[in-house]
Amino acid sequence: MVYQIIATLAPVSLAELARLPITLPNGVEIGIAGGHPEGGIRLYTKRRIDLSTHPLPRVDRTEDGSAQISFPINPDRSDLLAPFHFIEAFGHLILGIERVDWLACTEEWLPESDEEKALLHLGKVRRQEHDFGPPSKMLQSATLDGLLHDYAALEELTLPLSILKPASDAYRHRRYYEAFFYFYLYLEGMYANGQSRVRQVIDAFAASPAMRIAAAQVLVNLTTPHSDSHLGRARSLLSEFRCEWSTQGLLELMVRLRGSMFHFNPRSPRRGVNPLRPHEMTTPAYLAMMLATLTATLEISSRAAPPLGDRIT
Repeated sequence: MVYQIIATLAPVSLAELARLPITLPNGVEIGIAGGHPEGGIRLYTKRRIDLSTHPLPRVDRTEDGSAQISFPINPDRSDLLAPFHFIEAFGHLILGIERVDWLACTEEWLPESDEEKALLHLGKVRRQEHDFGPPSKMLQSATLDGLLHDYAALEELTLPLSILKPASDAYRHRRYYEAFFYFYLYLEGMYANGQSRVRQVIDAFAASPAMRIAAAQVLVNLTTPHSDSHLGRARSLLSEFRCEWSTQGLLELMVRLRGSMFHFNPRSPRRGVNPLRPHEMTTPAYLAMMLATLTATLEISSRAAPPLGDRIT
């Protein structure tokens, strides 16, 4: 079985890719998959996989007759994504490549025999995660005229909430490292009481009712189907940073993640989070996003008059 990922680069010309395909030291082949109707070039990365260690996606029927799709942890995915991260990082500086279109990225499994074909439930998947950003309307009853009616009560939130716009934009475009720090900047600005030392910030976060309520809700959300893709990674991070599964533990994790990434050393023996690998930043950014948007909702609701102030979702 051959596993491959296809993504689009733009702008780039075929002349810059004349020596493709090539095989990288880890056995991943990268080559040209074709052009893209909206411009750019589609590249593939692929490698032959061992089905004993590479579980395939499954489609199972539930009792009510609907289909349930599951994607087991894929040990090869990060290796096939790594060349695109490499191109994005170096191409931006050297070749003027503006983007890798992550939203149109596809994963494919190419059987090499009838036996392998029979094992496939899905041959091609366009992976788009559920959590592209916060819901477009965190307060169901919010209206523009309602916000303006509460202008005097809400005006003090203008500056801190303005940080959430570039944070959400970065998250939707999968710039998770950038998104994490924007969301974290909001959290520390709102709830750290001017403190900067790790223990002082942790204590300030834990003393905030809004942060405790939001953290408790995030822990609940992680166990729902909407967010369960982050559950395993969240538990792993809590364990790595010696934080417990609790509201206190989650708030402590956020502060320690900030310090770990600010002082990241690729030669350090400590595992932590590598901010240079975007796929490692997905869950930290998700946790920061949820804490920021939930606390922002609480802050708005606590200041606004009904009906805006009496409906938190």
